[in-house]
Amino acid sequence: METELEKTFKRKRFLSFIITAGYSFVGGCEYVVILPTVWNYLQSVGVKEEYWLGFTISVYSFAAAIAGVIGGRLADMYVNHTKTMVNMWDRNSSRNCAPRGNLPNYNN
Repeated sequence: METELEKTFKRKRFLSFIITAGYSFVGGCEYVVILPTVWNYLQSVGVKEEYWLGFTISVYSFAAAIAGVIGGRLADMYVNHTKTMVNMWDRNSSRNCAPRGNLPNYNN
């Protein structure tokens, strides 16, 4: 017979596994989106050298690491307001980034 403590432990362990698997899945989806399209985009802007593809992919990871550190620091500073800050960041970034991605290319 399982005690209440064992049931709680198993439930928390299972939820931790689900959260970790979901985080890994979402992290992998980032590369599924950017890798097939980035070379065509670089060529459309006039880049012909292949090393720019490596720079682009590396900078993408570097920016994610920097944003993680900044976001973690803000979450530690404002423990009670973390959900509000994430919601505000999500709304602002979607409003700012979506129109810029659809701007025409004036370099041609």
